[in-house]
Amino acid sequence: MKKTIIWGTILILAMVLLAGCGDTAVIEQSPAEPEVTIEKIPMAGGTVTVPIGYFNGLNPFLNMDRSLYYFNQLIFEGLFRVNEAGELEAVLAESIVWSEGGRIATINLKPGIAFHDGSPLTAEDVAFTLRALQAGAEGFEYNQFFELTNAMADEEDLSQIYRVSAPSDSQVVVRYDQAYANAARSLIFPVLKAASFGEELSEKERISNFYSAEYKYVPVGTGPFKYQTSEKIKSIQLVRNENWWQGSSWLDGVTGVVMESQAAGIEAFTNGLLDVMTTTENDPQKYGQNEVRVSSFETDRAEALFFNFHSELYAREEGAAIRRAIAKAIDQRAIIDTVYGGHAEAASYLLPPGINDGVIRPVDLAGAKAELDAVGIVDSNDDGARELDGRKFQLTLLVDAENPMRMKIAEGIRADLGKIGVEILIRSQYTDKADLIQWYRTSLVEKQDDLVLLGWELGFVPDPGFALVTDESETTMNLTGYTNEAMDAILRSLFMMTDPVQWEAELEDWKAAINVEMPILGLVNRKAALLVNGRVNGDLNGNVYEMYRGMDQWFVEYEEKEVISGQ
Repeated sequence: MKKTIIWGTILILAMVLLAGCGDTAVIEQSPAEPEVTIEKIPMAGGTVTVPIGYFNGLNPFLNMDRSLYYFNQLIFEGLFRVNEAGELEAVLAESIVWSEGGRIATINLKPGIAFHDGSPLTAEDVAFTLRALQAGAEGFEYNQFFELTNAMADEEDLSQIYRVSAPSDSQVVVRYDQAYANAARSLIFPVLKAASFGEELSEKERISNFYSAEYKYVPVGTGPFKYQTSEKIKSIQLVRNENWWQGSSWLDGVTGVVMESQAAGIEAFTNGLLDVMTTTENDPQKYGQNEVRVSSFETDRAEALFFNFHSELYAREEGAAIRRAIAKAIDQRAIIDTVYGGHAEAASYLLPPGINDGVIRPVDLAGAKAELDAVGIVDSNDDGARELDGRKFQLTLLVDAENPMRMKIAEGIRADLGKIGVEILIRSQYTDKADLIQWYRTSLVEKQDDLVLLGWELGFVPDPGFALVTDESETTMNLTGYTNEAMDAILRSLFMMTDPVQWEAELEDWKAAINVEMPILGLVNRKAALLVNGRVNGDLNGNVYEMYRGMDQWFVEYEEKEVISGQ
């Protein structure tokens, strides 16, 4: 029996080998099982809830809370908007033509756009909104775009900076007193319907109502959602604009719920009372559970190191070399990773998102040491500490103790500069935030500190000279006392440059000058994250300029469809 099994095995092997001498055997594989996925087909219906701040009336120009600014973008639209790349995109404007060297803007409106009440958008509505801005320029909160656009202008009165007219129902002409590089960016304001402030009233009476807290203004815009109702200090309800010129949204509506604080908003989101929330925490992904989606974006909140030019140290010839040495020694990547957990963007030049290039400045300890050696700041006794004029070289860094992240940055800077033999003494102090700028100013003027670590909200208009320009005596931004006529000339040229290509080239010249002079050392732009409940579907395209961009394509109602691969 045993022998029979062995010979049977040999016979089978021989047959296999013989078969191999002929045609190659083909082994047929069974076809792969088709992959089945479930596709969500959007359907109209459902609402989402988002956080808003306390509102004083419903005029968007009288509410400057950031959350309300983003919320109002769902109701109102401007002639232009800023995209994620920091570029202007036309919205209500069909075209814009510049003439007389950038002093006159002729804007043609897109045809067929209607307000929520069905009345047509006209050039007179745009002109009225601009004139209303002029009338309330002094002490008016919503003129930030015009203030930054014209920051170096000789005139502070907006009525002197531009004139507006409406030669036809579809054309607006804005005449500026001079060319401004950012003039077009001042046209991203929300356009309001003039008649909303009184059907049969004169323009003067309408403007009076525009600013009146007693006037019962009902929002009427051109955006994807229209105002339905509101409850003071509680909520604002919006409903779908069925006749939106870009097509109706899937959502039935959006409800803005008043949140008294960031912490309250996070708690409400966690408990399911909000569908959307934002956070600037270093680890937003911790909320990415239970199908919560997280979308991070760069903000205009910058952190920077300012040098005190009131100090005699920077008035010396060694001053520029010291500043360059500090810049070369500071580890920008370490700040991003250790302080912000990677949730920040490198920002060396204090420019807003899109304009900021995000390039990390390389650490160059050898170059930093060479800068100091060249001006006689040396370690003469090899004790690891440098001396200047026979004394230990020390710098004092001012930072507000109420900001723990800023304190961590300060500690990192101290460690970095210690590697090149420069000792940093950190002077931290708790102070009333309302007086923070004055506290910094007083400290710097009194020459108490050599460096100051500051946070700054850059805004939406690129303004390279906001803390540098020195030929405007009344500026409140140049806290450090920096003066340089050559830098002023570059900044004024940037300010007046209307050609985008030339402006970019001039900006590179400005960066080169900054790298030599180093009056301010940008560190990071912080990031924020949009948190969206898993029941809400659609692409998340929010950015610092438009938090709810693309919300018109979000949906909560849908039907499921099986999609089989290969079919």
